Amino acid sequence: DRDVTGVQTCALPISADQLKGWPDQFRNDPPRRLEALLAYREALMREDRPEELAEIRQTIAQVMMDSDPPNLDGAAENLQGALDYWQKKVKNDPSGQTQLTVLIGQMLDVLLKSKKYPEAAAFAEKQLATDQQYQQTVGSKFKLEADRLATSDHDHDSALSLIDGARRMKKPPLDDNYIRDLQGDKDY
Repeated sequence: DRDVTGVQTCALPISADQLKGWPDQFRNDPPRRLEALLAYREALMREDRPEELAEIRQTIAQVMMDSDPPNLDGAAENLQGALDYWQKKVKNDPSGQTQLTVLIGQMLDVLLKSKKYPEAAAFAEKQLATDQQYQQTVGSKFKLEADRLATSDHDHDSALSLIDGARRMKKPPLDDNYIRDLQGDKDY
């Protein structure tokens, strides 16, 4: 039946290699694409393929963020799984640093879009405590979201709440340049 992906109806486990191309077949059908990605994720977990699993979790998170309505909690859960992998890997092999920086930005996007400002600030603090190089990622994400809230959404209260959360970061704090930029936005 062409209306069934086959992923849910198969009684035997399908290998990750067999599922690898399925998500691309459904690029124009987000619900089916997500279903195929979730099946692929499960196969990668069964087969203990952590790097591929981290990559597919990141893809799942993006599909969930782009869904209508977005599944931000599901996206955050998948991003956290990918972050856990890359944070461990980067400790021994810095070649994954770019990937980790992208994931940190994506997680901030999800938390900010969810209006989970205290969680976003706590997450940002944790990342900055690990490595100060994330100042630019964190600072720019906070600034862009505060601007978007104030201008596009006309949600001044949320913009101010976000700014206050960023200002409360202490261990370590957000760089003074970003704090000044955000404080300048308090005129919303």
